[in-house]
Amino acid sequence: MVRALNGSRSLGPGGLGRELFKSRMVVGARPPPDDPGVPTCNRRQFLRQTGLVAATIAAARSARLWSQAPGANSDIRVGVIGLGWHGKRQIKRLAEMAGVRVVAICDIDPVEVAINTMDHFGIDRSMIGIEGDPGLRALVEHPERFIPSCSADANNGVDEVRKIRRLHDEHGLRAVGTFPAGCTPQVPIDHARWYPIYSVCAELGIPIFVCAGIPGPRVPSMCQHVELLDVVCYDFPELKIVTRHGCQPWTELMVKLMLKWPNLYYSTSAFAPKHYDPRIIDYANTRGADRVIYAGYWPMGLTYERIMGDMPHVPFRDDVWPKFLRDNALKVLGLADAH
Repeated sequence: MVRALNGSRSLGPGGLGRELFKSRMVVGARPPPDDPGVPTCNRRQFLRQTGLVAATIAAARSARLWSQAPGANSDIRVGVIGLGWHGKRQIKRLAEMAGVRVVAICDIDPVEVAINTMDHFGIDRSMIGIEGDPGLRALVEHPERFIPSCSADANNGVDEVRKIRRLHDEHGLRAVGTFPAGCTPQVPIDHARWYPIYSVCAELGIPIFVCAGIPGPRVPSMCQHVELLDVVCYDFPELKIVTRHGCQPWTELMVKLMLKWPNLYYSTSAFAPKHYDPRIIDYANTRGADRVIYAGYWPMGLTYERIMGDMPHVPFRDDVWPKFLRDNALKVLGLADAH
């Protein structure tokens, strides 16, 4: 994501977010797709109409018991805030309960939340996934603010190649992301199943962002060992490879590989600035100023308050900051600087 520090704007890869609002909460009035007949309202109307701040399954079950009690109301009116996976699941379960009626729903617009957040923190552009709404909608409505990317799973074979080409042709795809340890089954970084994906990225001139190092989920890790990047860099010298999620505990090896391979980069995704690896900071301050890229982890794991609170204490040299926060990402993503 792009952000400002000491008056200069920055840019790096991140995700479409929904975290801190600039000055107001954006509450949309959208019924779930499966139930277009449910009335919608804004937040104030919602609270006035239902007298509830949130609806939970536990509350609904209690309501069901009350509806069965002698003298209780004939039905219980329920409102639901949030139409994500859990919200839709709750609406479905509530609809199946006798004596319970969903009378109102409220949701935020994630695109508006993302724009408000970006404006609040001085973010010019954000890299987002465009394989569905709201990412694709964000790109269509705000093409100057969002950088299109997609994910890839080597287990899907040539279908992933077709997808990458289609998104590149139709939407100007700028990056592809991979999570080798998250594939089912796992696919090591240097496995032949990745090679069609590496090849099409090299052909199209777009970088691939690869999770490397011990993953957070409790899954086996060796498929993301940093040493596996060595042969991929050898086989695809034109491909720009950007690692994600730290490369730990093999950060020193990652530095050695970046000294060796000119198109290998490191991004700081999923790490608060307070926990940036000292070897990466030293590398950026010496021989690697052009190879280390800022990336956050919002909204999945880090708030911008945390990121921006930590950032001024990172001991980068003054000449490193513009490259780290903006210039290196522009170069890797093939973007022109709008400023």
